[in-house]
Amino acid sequence: MRRIVFEPGPKRLDASAVHSSNLRSVLAAIAANPGSTAADTGRITGLSPATVSRLIDDLLGRNLLLQGDRVRGRRGQPGLALWLNPEGAYSAGCQIGFGQCYLFIRSLGGQILHEQEFAIEQCSYSHVAAAVGRAFDLAMKRQEPIVRERFVGLGVAAPADFDRLCQTVLGTHSEGWDERTFCAELQRTIDVPVTMYSTGAAGAWAELAATPHPRPADYLYLFVDRFVQSGMLLDGKLWVAPQARHGGLGRMLVAQEAQSARVYDLVGAQSWLQEVAMADGANKDEVVARWASKAAAALAQSVQALTDAMDLPLLVIDGSLPPDLVGTLIAEMTSQLPQYAWANPPHVKRGVAGAHAPAKGAALRPLYNAFFSDEISVDG
Repeated sequence: MRRIVFEPGPKRLDASAVHSSNLRSVLAAIAANPGSTAADTGRITGLSPATVSRLIDDLLGRNLLLQGDRVRGRRGQPGLALWLNPEGAYSAGCQIGFGQCYLFIRSLGGQILHEQEFAIEQCSYSHVAAAVGRAFDLAMKRQEPIVRERFVGLGVAAPADFDRLCQTVLGTHSEGWDERTFCAELQRTIDVPVTMYSTGAAGAWAELAATPHPRPADYLYLFVDRFVQSGMLLDGKLWVAPQARHGGLGRMLVAQEAQSARVYDLVGAQSWLQEVAMADGANKDEVVARWASKAAAALAQSVQALTDAMDLPLLVIDGSLPPDLVGTLIAEMTSQLPQYAWANPPHVKRGVAGAHAPAKGAALRPLYNAFFSDEISVDG
């Protein structure tokens, strides 16, 4: 629910919202502590034994939990061990690229049931919706009935400024890219909930999930693909632009060889291909070094302005480029950031989620929002 700035929010949650919030707390506690008993869960969540018992019965009825043997050797009556049901729910993620797309289906427990790559020839919303719809329908037809019965939703990661960037790669087309229309058309075609995320935001969420404890609460994330995409975590929550807008560092103007250029034009596979085309006989190491130096200079200017303003301590860089390019870019960023820093430059870290991070994050978000998020929407 949206509200006007300074307008008082709701003063209390109704009974259904409280029940939903408590369900999520119990499920999250058991997921983080597999083998816990009801008594353990009550101590973790602070809920009463009677409330925990009712909530566990509810979660068992929804097939989200599994019961094991009784846990003995503790004080009091032995309780049943509880685990998250790895087949309790399913979701899918789709990563839209500039010509190539990637789709996969996963279980709540992280098992990959299906994955495939498929091509798009233009970036109009109807063309992409039809291509994603065909790939999704084909994938779901190959699954067991239980997957469709327990399917939560499809998350789609699309690049910020997709229309303008895609025309650079695939050429102009008669019909424009409209994300809301694309989402509505795709949802109508496949008849499952569809949620849109920017490539950078989805990748940032996948990075959080793939990082072992202790996980960082605040960082700027860069996904270097055909063009660079960005996302951000603040206080452990994914920052999502309002009204379905997708901003990004790629739009920023930076100084480059006494001229101004957008970061989009200097960072990514597109700029790498241009650098290779102008190599003029130089060996690969020289070309890599030259590209990384230009890209790092552009990123350092834009990144440091944001990390200084937001006081972000960490910069994570991942992407689909060859590992040697990403590694050299990270080394150059570490070297160049201090000259632009007002305060301390952020620590630069290589991402661990990989080339399909946006699809992974887009698939995780429907599961997270359905079962684990503490952000309860209240109407009224």
